[in-house]
Amino acid sequence: MFTANFPTLSKNSRMFSNISITNLNYIHAATDPNWSFHLHSHPDTVEISYIFSGQSALYCGNKLYETHPGDLIIKNSNVVHAEKSDIQNPIEQVCLNIKGIHLENMEENTLLLNNNSPLINVGSNKPLYDALFRYLLDQIVDNMAVDIQKINAVLTAIMEIIYRDFHLNTNEETIDTNKKDIRPILHFIEKNYASNITIESLAKEFFISPFYLSKIFKAETGFTINQYIIGCRMGEAERLLIFSDAQIKDIAITVGYENLPYFYTTFKKYAGCTPNDYKAKYLR
Repeated sequence: MFTANFPTLSKNSRMFSNISITNLNYIHAATDPNWSFHLHSHPDTVEISYIFSGQSALYCGNKLYETHPGDLIIKNSNVVHAEKSDIQNPIEQVCLNIKGIHLENMEENTLLLNNNSPLINVGSNKPLYDALFRYLLDQIVDNMAVDIQKINAVLTAIMEIIYRDFHLNTNEETIDTNKKDIRPILHFIEKNYASNITIESLAKEFFISPFYLSKIFKAETGFTINQYIIGCRMGEAERLLIFSDAQIKDIAITVGYENLPYFYTTFKKYAGCTPNDYKAKYLR
């Protein structure tokens, strides 16, 4: 026999007691291999998606990601995002829009800090998350009369698990008062990556020595400045290849490459395939 005793939770410890689901979308792209969703945002809700199977290209917060089974995708309110299913490995996912999230020291309907990745893989806990999201989905799809109280109770449990498993550790790890704030430099690069940015021009822009700039940038991001610029260029090229009808030569110019062969070489080194092959992954 085994007995465990637990303290009584205070009312304030139940952080998601007032949340509610406003919308649910179930996507099973095997029935629509060309499934995609255009750029949009949600001003009053957090959107949480859970990937049961398959893969997709996700554009979120000005960056491109590839989703995989077991991924949670957290999109704060007002974050612009778009998604397109992998043709060969169509995605199955459920997307929930949730309102009423109020976390301490964070804006309303915000679950992640802006510098966190919106993708979190649940790892070995995938069977648990599969079961929770399937149960929530079944309550809505299979019932003639939806029990909204039961749905919100399950939703609250899911949110508590997500928060305990990921939010606390993820957000606390990003807080370091001794770190140099290089966000203005990152924002400048992300806005101007298609132009001829150099270490010297950045140093002049931010009144800092090129040597010190290179040192703190690598220490804070793990990338050199040139690697970060190329990453921004290639990320936008990937987005345009997937979500636009622009020709590859025009995409190359848009992201800062007048020399098309050099663009092809750089893209293949970055993505592991040619622009044509990358585009074909998401288009018939």
